[in-house]
Amino acid sequence: VSVVEAGGRRAIAYLDDEAQGKNVVLELSNTSSALLLQDLTSCSVSLKGSSYNAVHLQNVQSTTVHIHRRVEGAIHVTGCRLLTVDAVFCHQLRLHESQKLHLTISVGSSPIMENCTEVTFRVPPDDDKSSTTMEFLRDVKDFNWLRNNVPSPNFKVDTFPTTDNGQDTGELKEKSVDERVSMNSTSQFAMNASQSPKQ
Repeated sequence: VSVVEAGGRRAIAYLDDEAQGKNVVLELSNTSSALLLQDLTSCSVSLKGSSYNAVHLQNVQSTTVHIHRRVEGAIHVTGCRLLTVDAVFCHQLRLHESQKLHLTISVGSSPIMENCTEVTFRVPPDDDKSSTTMEFLRDVKDFNWLRNNVPSPNFKVDTFPTTDNGQDTGELKEKSVDERVSMNSTSQFAMNASQSPKQ
């Protein structure tokens, strides 16, 4: 693991083969840090310490990233595949050129995605602002799917169902197509691509 300066920001880069396939725990005390994780394959990364201004994930494959502190700016995901991200909070979530993402994140704005497929969004079960997060997930901006009132086939939203007393069961449940569409008639929730109306 090497710590380098990149574009005026503190960055974490994994550039050698020896870093592949390992579990990495990283903790920084600099609250202004912006992190860059790139060229990772089959790793498990845990980011601790202070809050971060931004986190950039580039060309990360078959990897799990746990972000235990707030990201005050954006999490950028670019050119990634089979990536799982579990984050406390980010103000913005921007996805580009990526496939098969599993994202459990509390967000402060509507996620933006472009040229991405098979993306799953999940509200963290312990999110104290889960209703706000869900409102933003109702309005994901998929730049490859601009049809109003028709859910995008490129992503879906999973929820954690509750018991009769309102407690979280901890078991994931994907919302049905009818549920997703009825939540907001102009929202873009996912449905199977084969079910999407032909243009």
